[in-house]
Amino acid sequence: MTLFRRLITSSTSDKSLDAFLSENIQFFYELHNSSIANLNAEKDDICEFIETKRLILEKLDFTKNTNKSFISIIFDFSERFGFLSIVNIENTLRRNELYLGKRRDAAKLYLLNIRNVSDYINRFNDICFLLQSSLEEEEDSDKDVVTTFLNYYAKVVRDTSIEYSESLKNNLVAKRSCVAFDFLQSPYLSQLLEIDITNPESAYQSIQRLIDKINDRQYRLLDAVTIDIEYLIEANTDYSRLLENVEISFNLIRDIAVDKCRRIDTHLPGRGVTPLIEENELYIYLYRYGKMHKAKLESCFYKFPFVEINQPIEVIDWGCGQGLASMVLCDFLKSNDIEIHISKITLIEPSHLSIKRAALHIRACPSVQTTITVCKSFESLELKDVCAGANAIKIHLFSNVLDIDENYYSQNNLIELIKRSQKGINYFICCSPYITDFKTNRIDNFVRSFRDREMIFSEDNQVGEWTNNWTRVVRVFKASL
Repeated sequence: MTLFRRLITSSTSDKSLDAFLSENIQFFYELHNSSIANLNAEKDDICEFIETKRLILEKLDFTKNTNKSFISIIFDFSERFGFLSIVNIENTLRRNELYLGKRRDAAKLYLLNIRNVSDYINRFNDICFLLQSSLEEEEDSDKDVVTTFLNYYAKVVRDTSIEYSESLKNNLVAKRSCVAFDFLQSPYLSQLLEIDITNPESAYQSIQRLIDKINDRQYRLLDAVTIDIEYLIEANTDYSRLLENVEISFNLIRDIAVDKCRRIDTHLPGRGVTPLIEENELYIYLYRYGKMHKAKLESCFYKFPFVEINQPIEVIDWGCGQGLASMVLCDFLKSNDIEIHISKITLIEPSHLSIKRAALHIRACPSVQTTITVCKSFESLELKDVCAGANAIKIHLFSNVLDIDENYYSQNNLIELIKRSQKGINYFICCSPYITDFKTNRIDNFVRSFRDREMIFSEDNQVGEWTNNWTRVVRVFKASL
């Protein structure tokens, strides 16, 4: 029985639908990033659910992030297949005053209120503007933005004539050099232009395979990086010499970054989510996001029960980047006279450049006895990389990591790895900016997976609700594994 067939069977009321989603949301995430073959197996049931369960869907409690995530997912399924029943989803969104972001606003322009075939072409610039805005403000990478554009292209190819398909193709060729729409520079769109559109059905299937390629984890940069060197650290560079014979702190390294950024372009594609590969990107990240990064972490540390800890701790910094979360922790302990000894910090990061700098930063922390570097993506991690002592108290730092899309790593695999390798007492400090409810639910799904947990601190703030108009989603909890 397919996932959506089970959903249809279970959804006899809004309460039963809510219960099913609470228990199974991770399966919907996984389906969301699966191949067209898997989606085709669910296609008829997805359409049936949208058409027959509309009234039940409208009654869901959309204050719950799980339910908001689900309606985002079925919107994307409708976008992929071009379902006319997407109007039912739009009605549910409108009646519940739900907003799914600019990328889906772009999709609505070619899925809804098409009165004339020429609307597909006339709305090209508006669609591109919304997709570019989504890339800059909402997305982790260009993956979903490019996917939505491919869905747009596929719909025109399949549902109109060769005249309009050629017109759209010519628009794409003309606009690829436009700096305002840099997502159009994607190599996947170069491959799109190579597809012969004279046979609409063949072209449509080729576009679906291209979308599959984008969503396949084997093509991601994060999985391509694995360096089996026991300890990595930056040495004999201009930057490392700058830090010699000075007291290193987060504020110091950010001041250096600010100074460096006075002389360079400070644009950073993807908000720093993908691994940084050039030194200037390290400075730009600190310059653009460093103060916000620190403020979110400190808001967690102020709520953390350090008084409960009476023995040395181990810290695991997941997706550590330049080691900023670990640095802020060390600075916080020192400035607040909290005497806790850190027996080991394990830095996990797929960027070779970033992890070497992280080790350089952490080496200066006097409370840290040992530093381990693991230059791998989450998908490449093995038990031996992260195993901790069962008697040790572990603090896990997840800063700007857990809300990253399923396409980058399997959250289920990460959770299973943690449960197998981190026996004993664990504290989890999870913080990210608020981007969308969909991303917030990624964090909450991680928290929910630890059933024997004690919630310590939880806070959500959107623009205007916290200091400096910054946003945050923070979860701090304790779990015994």
